[in-house]
Amino acid sequence: MIGFDDIPGAAYAIPALSTVRQPLIRMGQIAAQTVVDQIEGRGEYMPEIAIEPEFVARASTTAARPKRVLQAD
Repeated sequence: MIGFDDIPGAAYAIPALSTVRQPLIRMGQIAAQTVVDQIEGRGEYMPEIAIEPEFVARASTTAARPKRVLQAD
């Protein structure tokens, strides 16, 4: 089970909740710079900007188990 946005309680849940964390400060910086660029007529308009999130693994997720191979007798 995983959460999204890394809410403060996620790390303290039992088990601790893995989450997808968005880089909110970086997103704000890009948004502000984009607005300033548009106001000042600089740069090309980008209708969509992709920013990679971070996966924070905690106790609610584990590595995949290797498959057991059943052998016929």
